[in-house]
Amino acid sequence: MKGDLTRLKKQFNQLAGQSSFNIIDLKDYILRRGILQRKESGSLVALVEKVLGLYLPKDDAIRKNEQWEVIPLAPELLHYAALDVYASRLIFERATNIAPFDQVTVQTPPGTMVALLIQSGGNVAAYGRISKTQPASLGGVRVRVPTKSRLVVDVDKVVIPSAAAILHLLPQSPLPSSQKTKAGAFTLAQLQAASSTDTFAVVAPVKLLTFDHQNPVCCFLSSAIIFSNCILFSEL
Repeated sequence: MKGDLTRLKKQFNQLAGQSSFNIIDLKDYILRRGILQRKESGSLVALVEKVLGLYLPKDDAIRKNEQWEVIPLAPELLHYAALDVYASRLIFERATNIAPFDQVTVQTPPGTMVALLIQSGGNVAAYGRISKTQPASLGGVRVRVPTKSRLVVDVDKVVIPSAAAILHLLPQSPLPSSQKTKAGAFTLAQLQAASSTDTFAVVAPVKLLTFDHQNPVCCFLSSAIIFSNCILFSEL
């Protein structure tokens, strides 16, 4: 998918300045809802059959047709391409209705309201939103790690000020022992105090994030926005 996006950026000048794309891997999306087993095929044809109970034609003669570079595209090629986009949307919508997902991942849309836990399955330490910007690192803390297990969250409400922001280590200069956490990390109160605004960013392990069920509508709207972006992008 990353290779496809790179090639598309080279082909379409209007995408040249876009540094990142919000994407959803349908196979992974279905797997995490328990609708598909890992050993089963995740091809679009297989997903259409599994999730929608329909058949998606994939004629090799059309797929390998040498006229894909000819503009305007022939009607049968347009139909072939449009079916892929439409089928992807139907799968996404049906899967979401069949098994609503209740776990935050790195693919959860920016702007989604989340709660930060003090530990996996523990109490809520703070509330915020998944940041629209997910840089490679933030304040010396790596965000983009090979395990894809971290997200930047814009915290706007701290519930437990003494909770540790475990990825934010204290500077080398020692602070009073009363201000240190056992792991030598900053507390949420310290990060909040260091911020010039009411909202501050924190790098959080995905396993410590859960959806803020006090605001379910916001979560739904965020998902709708990212999906609309995917469809618009696909139609290019």
